Amino acid sequence: MRFSAGALFHLQTTGQLVLVVAVFLLLMIKQGIQLRGDLRRMHERLLRPRIPTDLIQEPFVLYLRPHPGDPLSLSPWTGPLDLDLKVVFSDEERLLRVGHMPHTAPPTELARLPLPEDGWREQLTGVLPYADLVILATAGTTLATLWQFTEAVRLLPPGRLLLLVPSEEGTEEGYARFRTAAEQALAERRAALSEDERASFTNVILPQELPAVPDPDREPALRAAIHFDGDWRAAVLPFDELGMSFAEIPRRAQLHRIKEELTVILPSPRRRSAPA
Repeated sequence: MRFSAGALFHLQTTGQLVLVVAVFLLLMIKQGIQLRGDLRRMHERLLRPRIPTDLIQEPFVLYLRPHPGDPLSLSPWTGPLDLDLKVVFSDEERLLRVGHMPHTAPPTELARLPLPEDGWREQLTGVLPYADLVILATAGTTLATLWQFTEAVRLLPPGRLLLLVPSEEGTEEGYARFRTAAEQALAERRAALSEDERASFTNVILPQELPAVPDPDREPALRAAIHFDGDWRAAVLPFDELGMSFAEIPRRAQLHRIKEELTVILPSPRRRSAPA
């Protein structure tokens, strides 16, 4: 069989085109596999971070949920308080991580720090120093919840611990119970330490009362934040009363307003370097 020069050129061009398409498809498949692997690793890093390898990669805020024996702090809208805190504390520089026990899993869209049922205290002790900020709600008086507070006081500089007072029914009574129990837990923890450890463990005194809310219908989503100076002296940052009824202001607008008010007391994210 004889082929003309034009036919041969056509076959050669077609073969080259098929080869180019095949190479392109192989590259796309390879990139797809790599992308899927990257997404899987990112998903694992957010939901089950390696300690400390993943935690040291980026600045993060750690929200310590109450122990399962205590009531979970709720948003004044719907769902757990975690969802509101994500808006307030996550930004382009920081990530909100939620520490939780196995039976109190947070919403799936939140970055997590799962604490095992057995040995959770040891794991939390290893994690706390990596957090740029640790936040706790002034709710709950079980021994495990109070231990989280005393361990944060023991390990963290004062500026990296923040207590949040939720806006909910019985806020004043709930805060009073937490304050009394927390101060007792601190005293007991200090007494159990060795003499050398006791010298560096501060006896923190929490504020006696919360600022009053003149109009309960204009109470913000969070009542107040309690922060500490370099000597562990506590101060209250009351969040401003709303300019109109709570129901008239969108959720995100209220939370961004709280975020702006917190900027005056929040530490700047620390620069991170990968572990050796």
